[in-house]
Amino acid sequence: MKFIYSKHYQDMHNDYDSPVFLAFCRFIMEQPTPPTLRQIKVVFTEASFSALLERLVAKNVIKRDQRRYQLNFPIYSKKDQIACLEAFQQAHPFQNQGDIFTGTWLQHACHHQNSLQYFYACDENIPQATIYQVSHPMFQWFTVSQVDWPKTMPAFFVANQRQLTLAVYQELMRLVGDVDVPYYSDQVGVIFERILKHKKVRPSIFLRSLQLTGIVSSEESPSFLVPHHDTMTEPEDIGLPVERKTLFMERLLLAQMLGESVSQDTLFFKRK
Repeated sequence: MKFIYSKHYQDMHNDYDSPVFLAFCRFIMEQPTPPTLRQIKVVFTEASFSALLERLVAKNVIKRDQRRYQLNFPIYSKKDQIACLEAFQQAHPFQNQGDIFTGTWLQHACHHQNSLQYFYACDENIPQATIYQVSHPMFQWFTVSQVDWPKTMPAFFVANQRQLTLAVYQELMRLVGDVDVPYYSDQVGVIFERILKHKKVRPSIFLRSLQLTGIVSSEESPSFLVPHHDTMTEPEDIGLPVERKTLFMERLLLAQMLGESVSQDTLFFKRK
């Protein structure tokens, strides 16, 4: 089982990643009725468990009602996966995948995942693409990935915010250090603008970071190696109601869009 959640829940990511939380979820799922605290403590005897349980209740991940405890989030199965894909195919019967997964669709999905508050779980074998984002007045930079930590700057900054030390980002950390997102975005915004205008770009650690992550080429006059588009001012409706199952479906479809690719970066530039 894997857990998918919005920024609202990220301050407790260590709890959700712990084996104790997973074991607790499975324990509750196996009970015929929601267990009491006495029943729970028979199994979970660690001194630290009571504090964990209180944090989960305070965060609304676990619901406490009449002194009994239950999961307060949906768990999607293979059956849900099949149903979502069939429903989407029925809604778009004569369209190719490439026609559906446009920049507008991606922007809409990213907006859902960045603006809503959600927590859900699904089977470990169900693909769920993660979306990372760097925003700037000039551009939006999205990474869609089937792995938790792809080698891309939007994901690098999220790892830094969580104070994670990951091998995949060691080279980037040595290069740009703990530079903050707004300053980094300003610097690469200048680089992007010069590339769009076919002007030369001076060597810098910011240009090097874009080259290391495969965003631009290593030539003397760099060019983009990833898709880049104008930003749509009013994204069209993609035909999905905004709810937790919408997010499950969107992440499922984005993973399907990636196919065999591990991740994909896409840039959207604001129209002037």
